[in-house]
Amino acid sequence: MTQGEKSAAILLIHGIGEQRPYETIDAFVQGLGRRLKITPGRLEHRLTMCGDRVTTSVRIDAPEPVGRFGTRFLDVYEFHWAGMVEGKIRLHQVLRWLVIVALTPLRLWSYQATLPAEAGAKGKGLPFRFLVGELLRSSLLLLVALLIVGPFVYAAFHWGLLRDVIKAFWAGFLALKNPGGWALLGTTVLIAGSILLGYVRLGPWLRASEGTERTALSQWRNVSAIAVVFLGILAALIRNAFRLDVLGFVRGIWVVVTQREVALALGLGWLAFLLSGILVKYVGDIALYTTADENSSFFRTRTKILEGATMLLQTLCDDPTYEGVYVAGHSLGSVIGYDCINRVVRDARVPGTEPAAGRRVSRIRGLLTFGSPLDTVYYFFRTVVSPGQPVRAQVLSSLHAFRKKRSGRDYGPFQFARYELPKMDDFTWLNVYSPTDPVSRRLVFYQVDRQESRAFSPNPVDAHLAYWSDDRFYQMVSEWL
Repeated sequence: MTQGEKSAAILLIHGIGEQRPYETIDAFVQGLGRRLKITPGRLEHRLTMCGDRVTTSVRIDAPEPVGRFGTRFLDVYEFHWAGMVEGKIRLHQVLRWLVIVALTPLRLWSYQATLPAEAGAKGKGLPFRFLVGELLRSSLLLLVALLIVGPFVYAAFHWGLLRDVIKAFWAGFLALKNPGGWALLGTTVLIAGSILLGYVRLGPWLRASEGTERTALSQWRNVSAIAVVFLGILAALIRNAFRLDVLGFVRGIWVVVTQREVALALGLGWLAFLLSGILVKYVGDIALYTTADENSSFFRTRTKILEGATMLLQTLCDDPTYEGVYVAGHSLGSVIGYDCINRVVRDARVPGTEPAAGRRVSRIRGLLTFGSPLDTVYYFFRTVVSPGQPVRAQVLSSLHAFRKKRSGRDYGPFQFARYELPKMDDFTWLNVYSPTDPVSRRLVFYQVDRQESRAFSPNPVDAHLAYWSDDRFYQMVSEWL
């Protein structure tokens, strides 16, 4: 980097799920790099010290100055927190949390009246529409909770039937003639099926690869096809050599599993098994981070995540080589990103703090939230304060004041003196959402500078992940920087 060329840091925070280190940084750098039309050699892997730890970043050397400030070098950092929640929550805890969340609109019904004001809404007709919306929201969440809990309840009450079916299958297998032949045939078919699945997955890799990697993948795909054919022939030879009645074996299984009660029990049991993994891996992350009860063991996990993200943000803000620092968060990562900026802003308000605290705030130039559930998290997990606690209400509001819309409430003689937040003149908040993304929405409880909607796939899972590969999204990112 030559003198006079501007550089900035981007702190990227991933969302829920079993994210692997550097997966999000890979997707983000690729998308932004395509938008900036970088050429080979303009990416650099950099190692820097963050406290007492070595931190990785990827530097983008942009061909042309980027964004509002004409930045030339962009260092993209990743805060990886998936490992902090691994094994911290169990299935029964997730189910309990889900039911409580589903009942929130009804459980806290008396506290809903203040929400329109907190969203900055005005007009006499809004409270009724808001009431209808909360009824629909509550009904939908209760239905979802019942659908998820239902298979576990059914499986628990019909475990005896499932056990008998398993015993019947095992007894039938032991009664087969030539069990060694069946085991050999089953092993061959299993291997062939695994290779066939890998053969199918090689297709997208081939379409995305270039050069020598594409040649190697193409050769491996041909080898995989030959292996599947060879194993198919081997399976046919094994069947003939041991005189195995495969069709009769399949018919016997079909007769058992198509019995009404057995089919229902197996189907719901399998659904319960699949849902248990999904709930713990994905919903469990939300439960761990959004728990605000300081007496809960989950709160310690939340504190560890937030402190780690805040420390990294503060380190980047203290680095004199960066003229600006940006925070970008996807899904639940947008909530973490907002919270760590709020902490930096909060610390800078403490009288007598070192000048570094104020400089950190001035260095933060933007927040990018995409696929963000910030409004939903606020609605379901905000600390509820009764009307008779005006002091507590204002203290909590002050502690979480960053870009939060004012409620406009009148606390009478207990009204706090007006306070000012540190100035962030160069700060811009961009929120990108999609109507088909069930996690994201247009944010109404926060003061956002720019909100953009994207039309993605009607598949909710694809829509929630589509930002990472959307060229229009990265055009917005380059304008936001």
